[in-house]
Amino acid sequence: MMNYWITVVDDDAMCMANTKSILTERNMRVSCLRSGVNFMSFVSATS
Repeated sequence: MMNYWITVVDDDAMCMANTKSILTERNMRVSCLRSGVNFMSFVSATS
């Protein structure tokens, strides 16, 4: 089985939490970020 690492970018905290919950239930690793700027920093730090 392939392991997935999903990054969710959304400024709506409830939407982000719901999405994380759904994906986590499906055994996916989830990182949540509030903006595109945060995403770019996250990608730079994890590569």
